[in-house]
Amino acid sequence: MAKKRSCRRTENENILHDRAVKLRKMTDEQLITFIDNQVESARNDKKNKTRFNINSVIEKIGKIKGIGATKLELIRVVLETEVNANDRC
Repeated sequence: MAKKRSCRRTENENILHDRAVKLRKMTDEQLITFIDNQVESARNDKKNKTRFNINSVIEKIGKIKGIGATKLELIRVVLETEVNANDRC
């Protein structure tokens, strides 16, 4: 497959190319640091996205016909247990 000439690359392709070149030129230590930072960032994003207000969820579930106070309390316990288990990961 022939190389694509740089003058024919789109702006997005140039950005991707520059990032790829930057990664290829990194030392081992720089690569490990970069990857560790990316992993930590992804974990933080996941934690922030999984956080939600349990009380608002319980209120919405409570409006469902047939769900009483006892079932609602059991659901609250399950939700809190799952959220706390996810926070420890």
